[in-house]
Amino acid sequence: MLKSFFNTLIGTAALCALSSSLSAQTITLEAGTLWNAGSEWWANQQFTSQSGNPNAPFQNQSVFYRGWNQGGSIATLNGANRVFRERLSFSAPVSINSVQLSGVAFNGPNCLFRLLDANSNQVAVKATEGGNSYRSFTMNTGGVTGSVFYLEEYDTSSDWRYRDKIAVNYSGNATLIVSALDAPTYPALTSLWAYVPFAAESANPLAVFSGNAVSFRGYNQGGSQEQLGVGYLIYRYRLDYGTPVRFDSFVLDGFAFHSPDSLIRVLDTNRNVVGTTVTGGDNGIENLTLKHYQVNGNNTLSPTYYVEEYDRSSDWRFRDNFRFNATIGVIVSGAIFLQSAANSAQSIDFTFRPTTGSAFTRTATLDASGTYSLANIPFGNYTVAIKGAKWLRKNITVNARVGNVLNANATLLAGDANNDNFADISDLLLLISAYNKVAPNAGFSDAADFNCDGSNDIADLLLLVANYNKQGDL
Repeated sequence: MLKSFFNTLIGTAALCALSSSLSAQTITLEAGTLWNAGSEWWANQQFTSQSGNPNAPFQNQSVFYRGWNQGGSIATLNGANRVFRERLSFSAPVSINSVQLSGVAFNGPNCLFRLLDANSNQVAVKATEGGNSYRSFTMNTGGVTGSVFYLEEYDTSSDWRYRDKIAVNYSGNATLIVSALDAPTYPALTSLWAYVPFAAESANPLAVFSGNAVSFRGYNQGGSQEQLGVGYLIYRYRLDYGTPVRFDSFVLDGFAFHSPDSLIRVLDTNRNVVGTTVTGGDNGIENLTLKHYQVNGNNTLSPTYYVEEYDRSSDWRFRDNFRFNATIGVIVSGAIFLQSAANSAQSIDFTFRPTTGSAFTRTATLDASGTYSLANIPFGNYTVAIKGAKWLRKNITVNARVGNVLNANATLLAGDANNDNFADISDLLLLISAYNKVAPNAGFSDAADFNCDGSNDIADLLLLVANYNKQGDL
């Protein structure tokens, strides 16, 4: 229906985690201007019905005629539905020179208004057009004479049409009486918004990340003048996570996506584009369904992302339910084989040494079979140093740049009673001091119980001898 009034609606985004509870540490609106909460596109226009009388436009009062899907006329002409049919009765014969019609929502195809004589023969016709913009049309009738005429209009608007002026220009000394024969209308003081369920719930630019609708200003109503192609920037958000995360997808709902050059895109910390989706579609009252768009990721890792949208909406745009789906890290899992251990449920340190950045350590207790699982490991390539209190260190390489890592396995050699990463005389002396002691008796040394069977005995001595003078990985 209204072009100037249906020209725009927009919004923003919401965050959501995949592998863990993930949200950006900070979300900043870098560009974009919002309407106030409760804003409706109709509130910024001057189109509200002054009357429910279908004849009111003949007195320069506005009326909303019902569309074919809202109780309007079921009569059709060449596929278009009747807006109104009015009988024009004059007290004496007159010569009609022209008829003027003004309003909003002239939707084709085959939209027109026409004048018929007393026998319902067409004597003049004027095609209309313009979609959802305010337009005025003049139908020249060539001075047709008579005392009874019929005036009709047809279009394809499904919900309603706004008309504020119908003027019959005629020559002759006669009084005009207008009778509505088929012209269903809405009540007085109706505005389009009463039938459109899209109003801003908040003026907080971050509200879209928590499921509250926001309306952004169009380029002709104080919105951003920054352009990409011929599209205008609606908003730009900066999402800071504080650590590299993988961009999986960005999704949003909205109303009013005007081409050309309408799109949504995601950029990484260096402003490189890592995902783009082309949008499009009008915001006509005939289609009151929120559009849903998704920008898919490409396994990009970045601590900061920018989300921005462009379109040609001149007045404003409605946006809701922004969700930035990102994964903060991966799961690294596997099995650690403790040499000759009778009980594998031991505490093990995993020190992750990235190719760039600082190392960090995670500790896990192995299960009875020696398996472990470490969640939320930041994406990257690592050397993982695996060390238990009485085992020599073992380093393995782990590629955690793309997804979860399975089978990060290692075997740890026993004999390091003093946990200095050597199996040597110091460890032998500790074992000798506790030799033949059994837990939980005094003198038992858990550090020298290399096979984890609760005894300091020949089995532990044989393990130390097998690894004597060995050093673990650095």
